[in-house]
Amino acid sequence: MFGIRDLRERSGDFSRTAEAGQLAVITKRDTPLMVGVPFTQELLEQGVAVNLAVQLYKNQAITLAKAARIANKPLAEFIQIIGLMGIEAVDYSPDELDSDLDILG
Repeated sequence: MFGIRDLRERSGDFSRTAEAGQLAVITKRDTPLMVGVPFTQELLEQGVAVNLAVQLYKNQAITLAKAARIANKPLAEFIQIIGLMGIEAVDYSPDELDSDLDILG
């Protein structure tokens, strides 16, 4: 996260974040103001909405359902998109999975 004032003083950090393909949240008085999205080949291929949704989901900033809405895709299609990118739609630890399966069965 970068504050508005940080942009001037930490522009190098901001650039390195983008070069690493990471999103940067810019805040004003600790309130999110905007998101810096790195300009990548994926951005060109997927479009801004899908790329932003994928990155936010991958960074665990939003839920899968919210990411699909941002991408303007049906949930099943968004799951396919992230699956092709090697991103898992469900991230259960073995203990969590066992616990949930015990509840069901």
